[in-house]
Amino acid sequence: MLNAFNQFQLCGCGGTVFNNGGGSDIRTISNAVLTSVNSAALRPFNPFTETPVQGVNWNLSPTFGTAVNRFAYTSPRTFRFNFRVKF
Repeated sequence: MLNAFNQFQLCGCGGTVFNNGGGSDIRTISNAVLTSVNSAALRPFNPFTETPVQGVNWNLSPTFGTAVNRFAYTSPRTFRFNFRVKF
């Protein structure tokens, strides 16, 4: 039995942990960051002379850390049965 209590968390596993060998698929969890390039409210900065400040030069997207699709969650409750019939 997998996920016996049917609890769901963000894991970025892809289809299931067993399909990808336990690796993470970061495309399933939003990791968008806003900068002056994609948001007019933020100021540009020179990385060689200035230290970027969150909220002034960059900010996390409102969807940062949320699931992009259903593959971002852990596998649902799963039952596996094996049996053998011998004649």
